[in-house]
Amino acid sequence: MEFSQNIHSFSFLVQAHFVQIYNEEVYDLLVPPTKQGHTYLPTKLRIRQHQDYGFYIEGVTKRTIASPEDCVAVLRDGGKARVTAATMMNEGSSRSHAVFTITVETVSYTHLTLPTKRIVE
Repeated sequence: MEFSQNIHSFSFLVQAHFVQIYNEEVYDLLVPPTKQGHTYLPTKLRIRQHQDYGFYIEGVTKRTIASPEDCVAVLRDGGKARVTAATMMNEGSSRSHAVFTITVETVSYTHLTLPTKRIVE
């Protein structure tokens, strides 16, 4: 008897990044702020466009997510770095927009077992 078998397996990569848009600039919330003069400022990023893949944020910090707790940790860490200031309406107004992005990449593998001959005695 001869047989061959295809075995399909999948691999997933889940990553997250967290940025803030403040005063028309994009900042990475997952990088500790750097000291510039007497102030600590977050890392500025640039939005780029790739002809095949579309828009992306150049140099953004991505963290690998393996569990819901990892996801919450990224949100918590990025939230600490957000720029906030008091307004007359809201004491802790963010005065910005935060964008939390999760990406899931899937890779499919096919393992082919070559035909073999089985000998039955």
